[in-house]
Amino acid sequence: RDLEAYHDLLVSAFAEHGIPLFVDRRRPVPHHPLVELVRAAVETVAADWPYEPVFRYLKTDLVPVPRGAVDRLENYVLAFGIRGRRWYDGSPWRWWRRFALEEDEEPGERQEEEIRAVNRIRDEAVRHLLAFHHRVAAARHRPRPVPELSAALYALLEELGVPERIQRWSEEAEAAGDLDRAQEHLQVWNGIVELLDQTAESLPDLELTLAEYLRVLEAGLEGLRVG
Repeated sequence: RDLEAYHDLLVSAFAEHGIPLFVDRRRPVPHHPLVELVRAAVETVAADWPYEPVFRYLKTDLVPVPRGAVDRLENYVLAFGIRGRRWYDGSPWRWWRRFALEEDEEPGERQEEEIRAVNRIRDEAVRHLLAFHHRVAAARHRPRPVPELSAALYALLEELGVPERIQRWSEEAEAAGDLDRAQEHLQVWNGIVELLDQTAESLPDLELTLAEYLRVLEAGLEGLRVG
């Protein structure tokens, strides 16, 4: 009677024998890219741009930057320990690797090209996240109305083109015959929108810091189920 204990075994066995199977169950989706994006975006600003949530956000494939470019940016950030204000103070990054001790103190042509490339990737990768940061950064130290924070988060999703990307993922999964995955993408999007609506409508007069708002979001995301 406990389906969860046997679900994966059943799916594998039926697939092995070519038998169609539909299991009517609701399941959590803690690692869906959209859930990761929402969580990482708020955590990035709340914690002042540490490495880990920034790159969780960038690796969701919901940010319009190729994964290869994200990897190149990540290597640069790790090499020079970049975090905090260095992401959002508006100054271009100017660090470079010296490949030999006898190299000049100023970057050569090779290093200059690397610096320019990394700054172009950085500008495109965090352009929308920076706009979100400027909308909600004050809430890091001073409580702000919950509807204001939810509206800023929804604006980030719209500016990233998330609704269109989720729709495209769903259509691609359906075309591939994976109806379960197709519905999952749509249900996760609808669940996130409903969560933001509920926080704004049920807590209209409550003011929270960004860290407190993140805990509210986490509770809602943990309860998100699709089926």
